[in-house]
Amino acid sequence: NWKNNLVFNVMKIVDGSNKAFKTDHPGIIMHTGNTYVEGDIMTIDFEMSAKNLDPFGVFSMKWLKDNNRKGLAMGYVFRRYKINLKTEEITFHDILAPEFNSNGFPIINPTIQGKKHCYTYITEMFFQINKTAVLKIDHCNGNAITRWEEQGVYVSEPYFIDNPESEVEDDGLIVVSVFDEKIGKNRFVMIDAHTMKPVSDTKLPIRLPMTLHAQFFPKASSVGLSQAPVFI
Repeated sequence: NWKNNLVFNVMKIVDGSNKAFKTDHPGIIMHTGNTYVEGDIMTIDFEMSAKNLDPFGVFSMKWLKDNNRKGLAMGYVFRRYKINLKTEEITFHDILAPEFNSNGFPIINPTIQGKKHCYTYITEMFFQINKTAVLKIDHCNGNAITRWEEQGVYVSEPYFIDNPESEVEDDGLIVVSVFDEKIGKNRFVMIDAHTMKPVSDTKLPIRLPMTLHAQFFPKASSVGLSQAPVFI
């Protein structure tokens, strides 16, 4: 609701007590990255629409089918908020703020959830130039960006699989289903989360919808759960 400013409600898990922290601006939050607390400061990352524009315009079939389509202003940002839990001061800065189209589906190594993290992986959706990408943002080094991208390929929501034998945050795989317009079908790509280089690329016998959510589940076996991917 662009008539109302954002309010963050913070609840203590131990006793269920709740406190509201009010901002001085509106916005529409779509997906949350990571949240962690250091001292009195709570840090939260959001993919959000920061301007009063259609947040779903990039999914308009009329626009997508237009071969001469132009960049679509959506007001999307990937924003980091810092809330001082003691003074109630709220500050923020935009990590990504593309002029057109959007970034979405932020993920991290799930074993780092709730802790200070260095890396966020997020999807870049630049449909007007027939390109999407998976970006790696290094928050610990000035938000430096590394990317995996390929012309004419459209990625779904990526997922991070941690290397259970390592304690290094970016030691793992980014797994993602991509639609490849060159072959008219999907591919299943595994990307080294450290280098952002593909280590496996498998052609699938089917075509899946355009960029949508996805999820990874370990495969059940007679001896429990293995790390064989089941990706839907």
